[in-house]
Amino acid sequence: MTQTTLDYGNVQNLGALDRIINAVLGASLIGFVFTQAAAGYLGWFSILPLLAIYPCLASMTGFSPVRAALYAIAVRIKQYWSYYYSGQRDHMDIFAH
Repeated sequence: MTQTTLDYGNVQNLGALDRIINAVLGASLIGFVFTQAAAGYLGWFSILPLLAIYPCLASMTGFSPVRAALYAIAVRIKQYWSYYYSGQRDHMDIFAH
């Protein structure tokens, strides 16, 4: 579900299933830390709540900056190759925008 608009009216690029997966992932990372702390071994697992911030925020807002960046790169590559194979190789200014 790619629904990003540039007028900042609706900036969501995660569907319902993606949001649920991100929420479960974030909650499980935080829950894993609590189970390890209760068992007496925490160690480097204490950094997991910091890693859980990204999926939790992405699931709450419905926007993933990583997915948006990868989508923008994929669109540019698709435009490049469509111009390349269309025979308009002298008009390769699509990256100038």
